[in-house]
Amino acid sequence: MPRLGRIADRTPRPETQVLACPRKAVKSFKPGFIPTKFMEYLEHNQKIATCCRHPEDHDIEARKSHPNEPGPDIYIFHCTCGRKHTIFCVGGSAASIAISNLRKNMPPGPDLDAQIAHIMAEAAQDRRPYWEVR
Repeated sequence: MPRLGRIADRTPRPETQVLACPRKAVKSFKPGFIPTKFMEYLEHNQKIATCCRHPEDHDIEARKSHPNEPGPDIYIFHCTCGRKHTIFCVGGSAASIAISNLRKNMPPGPDLDAQIAHIMAEAAQDRRPYWEVR
């Protein structure tokens, strides 16, 4: 049966992922830097091994799904047992959508800056962590 699509069967797919933030130990970050929902995802998942439910013992790396992404949207937790647990951030956040709408509809100036600062302050709870290793 022929395969539908532009890429022929058994042809490797082009890789678009880009490393955004290098692998680093989770415990080296300040508390609260990595969103709580990422940590709870591992801690409360009963379908994974016991060692995998302790994210403080993991390493984490962040990747962009495409080089043009503004920030990382794929987070990979590396367990001590060798397993990898991946979290995908799908879609834009409400804050990023609101800011892009403001920029389209308001002229540049202090009012726009104040509106963006207000939205960013409210959205601080739902952010994507980004770090550098020096």
